[in-house]
Amino acid sequence: MQEIVAQRSGRPEREAAVIRLRFGLEGQGPPLTLREIGVRLDLSRERARQLEHQALERLRAVLDRPSGAPPLRRARPT
Repeated sequence: MQEIVAQRSGRPEREAAVIRLRFGLEGQGPPLTLREIGVRLDLSRERARQLEHQALERLRAVLDRPSGAPPLRRARPT
C-alpha cells in the first residue's frame, strides 16, 4: 500500500487528497464517502468522483507499466 501512496508524486494534489480520504490512507482516518470528501474539500460529489477516477486510472497506468519504462505523460482532460 505504501508503494501506491509513493506513486502520488506527479499527480495533482487534489487527486492525491481524494485518494487518501477515500481509502483512509496515511492516517487520514476511516474511508470517507464521495459526499464527505466533497464537503471536506469544497467539491461536489460528482467532482470528487471524477478526481477519484482520474487518480485511479493514473495509478493503474503506473502499475501496469513495465519496470524501468519512462514515466507517462499527463493525460489530456476528457
